[in-house]
Amino acid sequence: MNIHTDNIRIDQLHQSITDINLCVHFTPQGICDEQGELGVKRVPRQRNQVDPPRANHFSLWLGFGGADVIMLDAIPGCPTHDSADSVDPRSRQAFVRLSAKSIPSDDDIGCVLREFNIREGTTTDDIMQLCIRNGRHLYSFLPVHKQQVGCRHWIHLVSQDLERAGIVGHGFGDDVLEFLKTYYNRYPYQNASRRWDTSGNWGPRKSFARADIGQGSFHGEVNK
Repeated sequence: MNIHTDNIRIDQLHQSITDINLCVHFTPQGICDEQGELGVKRVPRQRNQVDPPRANHFSLWLGFGGADVIMLDAIPGCPTHDSADSVDPRSRQAFVRLSAKSIPSDDDIGCVLREFNIREGTTTDDIMQLCIRNGRHLYSFLPVHKQQVGCRHWIHLVSQDLERAGIVGHGFGDDVLEFLKTYYNRYPYQNASRRWDTSGNWGPRKSFARADIGQGSFHGEVNK
């Protein structure tokens, strides 16, 4: 089965979820449609300024009301551990990843949407089983140039699944889609040596046009 769990304790799988958060990643978490030139349709040039780093991945973070969280996402290839280095860039087949994390996180991420309207008693195992029932682990990315496109589409489908199952509030899927269509990056600034640095605060950049959401495909029985 194309589901990978990393450092998750059994008790965490059955702990009640209090919030579900949509996060953008600013460092590679897999070779997908948020990376490199596929991130935007147009990058406005400014003199003596490098192109700003783009958000290159999206994931859902499942919270439990404390420091422990579990990250849910899909990446191409079959990881052996929680690292993009272990992903085979030639693989189109998606791998659903559940990773134990903690807040604050060392991951270079930003949270763009928080959902607290969670059905009481919902667990990570419930969401994992929902993904399996709906065939979300049977996803294949779409090859575009040297990359694999489709992580945003997968996140949107899962958000719709959560809404239809009554796990989250009405409209969650549409809200997630709007954030997936938005371009995020870290704001470049000039440091003391007058060089451009890209490690500052992040946020949405409405002047940038996000590339269309690429849709992967399924290779098994799937609930549409």
